[in-house]
Amino acid sequence: MDTRDAHDLARALLAQHGLTSWSVEWDSAKTRAGVCRFPEQTIGLSAPLTRLHDEAEVRDTILHEIAHIVRGDVDSSVAVDVDLAAASVTKVERAADDRARHWIFPDGVDLRPPLSRARVAAWARTARVHPAFAVGCLQADGRSPREEWSGRPHSTGPGESV
Repeated sequence: MDTRDAHDLARALLAQHGLTSWSVEWDSAKTRAGVCRFPEQTIGLSAPLTRLHDEAEVRDTILHEIAHIVRGDVDSSVAVDVDLAAASVTKVERAADDRARHWIFPDGVDLRPPLSRARVAAWARTARVHPAFAVGCLQADGRSPREEWSGRPHSTGPGESV
């Protein structure tokens, strides 16, 4: 995504959440897409990674950082995001991801079985999110896309399957 467009998107999302005193700064990070700097009231975005990512992925990153702000995750001067698939992800990171997911999908993920990579990708494009974010949302809802792709039943609740 073009960095000027990403900056405009970040400013608009900050304003939408009443955070007009916060600013957006660029850095050259290559191992994380975004960072929240509470003392300076800035969201830092990686210029190299932003240029590599599409609008949906940049939007996800910005909303994740805004979720840190709204939640007040100020246990250190800088909240650095890590790989959300890693087992070592903190509760703070998971909570920020949950908040961002709720903003994007307030009514939950409406993607019914049978799933395929093509269906998830098409749905992600329609929802304007990155396909990996869509899969993460399904997993957070207790669904296993891998099981659904392979045709195994999906449990919807105790004793139920689809």
